[in-house]
Amino acid sequence: MFGIFFLIAQYLQLVLGLSPLDAGLWSGALGIALLGSIGTAVYRSQLTQGLPAGLGPHAAETARATLGGAVQVSQRLPDHLGTPLVDTARAAFTHGLHVTAIVSAAVAIALAILAATVLRSPQPVQEPETDVSQTDPLRMRAHVEPCGG
Repeated sequence: MFGIFFLIAQYLQLVLGLSPLDAGLWSGALGIALLGSIGTAVYRSQLTQGLPAGLGPHAAETARATLGGAVQVSQRLPDHLGTPLVDTARAAFTHGLHVTAIVSAAVAIALAILAATVLRSPQPVQEPETDVSQTDPLRMRAHVEPCGG
């Protein structure tokens, strides 16, 4: 899953012309933000659908915020509410991780295909023509006249 950062960095270098350091920083931030948002959205959606009936609005909001919040809330609830809450929260978190991994793999594959396509036919670089005798130190020495004295 973390290999995606390297592919994003390569993509940012190719497309945006960023330096390797800047591309690495941006790819890490972008990847964490993207994957974290997806995982959180899936977790909250799954948990909202599976919350046990009878759970108060404050407890439900705390449980929706994080898995740790759901565990804390469940410890203060009676067993008939706490156990289903923890089970639902763990299942939602696991489902969020699975979706995040699938999205990460899909993006990595797409970026690898894009990089392979772009790098397959690189544009030739036109180098300016220069007189080799003026830049080659060995040839420059051949043109030096001996000093008479």
